[in-house]
Amino acid sequence: MAVGNAIIKKQSTPGVVKVRTSDGKEFSLSADIVRKYLVSGGGNVNDEEIRMFMALCQYRGLNPWTRDVYLIKYGSNSPAAMVVSKNVYMRRAQRQPSFRGYKSGIIVQDEDGTAIKLDGTFYTPETQTLVGGWAEVYIEGWNVPLFESVRLEEYIGRKKDGEVNGQWATRPATMIQKVALVHALREAYPEELGGLYVQEEVSDVVDVILDETPREPQEAPKAVEAREQPPMMPKTAQRSPESVSSGASALFGGA
Repeated sequence: MAVGNAIIKKQSTPGVVKVRTSDGKEFSLSADIVRKYLVSGGGNVNDEEIRMFMALCQYRGLNPWTRDVYLIKYGSNSPAAMVVSKNVYMRRAQRQPSFRGYKSGIIVQDEDGTAIKLDGTFYTPETQTLVGGWAEVYIEGWNVPLFESVRLEEYIGRKKDGEVNGQWATRPATMIQKVALVHALREAYPEELGGLYVQEEVSDVVDVILDETPREPQEAPKAVEAREQPPMMPKTAQRSPESVSSGASALFGGA
């Protein structure tokens, strides 16, 4: 077999993907790096969850090192969740030529049951009951803004015993306003934001504390570049210089 004359082609390292973010940055992600540095929540992610996370980063141009996206595993027996930050929504909306801003706030009921739409998240719990959130996205060429409203009861996170979990118990107005805003932005720009969800929309992981500090990317292992191998000489043809010299002398009658 002419194995020595074969050319071994360069192959990419298994388990490594190249990610190009929307702002032009490039880096590599490997399964080992994701497992070691990029899992929140303390659970043990499986290989399929890691592959899905790497694919999400690659195809949607998300940078986990700048905290665009998180892989959250709250318990080893629960499925992993993949959520993005609100900043991803805002940056991608602001890049759209048609985007002309937004307004958002909360919806409360006063003591006689009248629903009131408030700007921002301030209300008086003593006389008003928080019931939802709202948002408007202004788009060039539209006669009216895109309006979205959400009910608090549909998104408020609860524990297995029915008790409201920590984040929703302490910051319900902020949480429901954010849900309303990302809903509206996703409706306005489905190609940019469709299929991307923020932590507040995923009740199972809403209480996980996420590290928002940007980090320098860790290097993924590089592919090994195989080189063309020189032809291999049969062992019988391999001789030392001394043996070649003495053989020539004997052949031509040298001393």
